[in-house]
Amino acid sequence: MAEAGLEQARLDTADIRADMARQHNSTQDHLSSRVTLLEGRQAELAQQLEAAAAANEALTATNIALKQAAQEQAAGHQRQVEALQREFAAMLKDTLDKMHARLEQQHSSSMTAVHKGGASGSAAAAAGAAAVPWKPAG
Repeated sequence: MAEAGLEQARLDTADIRADMARQHNSTQDHLSSRVTLLEGRQAELAQQLEAAAAANEALTATNIALKQAAQEQAAGHQRQVEALQREFAAMLKDTLDKMHARLEQQHSSSMTAVHKGGASGSAAAAAGAAAVPWKPAG
């Protein structure tokens, strides 16, 4: 009987070893397929990262170009405004010069009339002098 017990123990041990070998192989297969799946996912994510980096670089370059164009456009508008300011200043000076010349001409005409007109002319001269409120210097 002892031999039968020993034989039974060997069979039980062989069954346990076979079961453990199956579990080991199953776990190894599962882990191997999981590693393969994760490696594929890693490669896919690496490609997505590269594509996102390239898109980001392109967007950054586009953004820089747009900012540069906007700055150039703003500078062009500023130059136009300055040119219009200079043109308006020149037109205003020309108009003021003409008005001044006209007022001086009227003043000298009224002064001539005062000299010719006598006493009534001095009242007209006073009125003519009062009509010239401002004379630009220069």
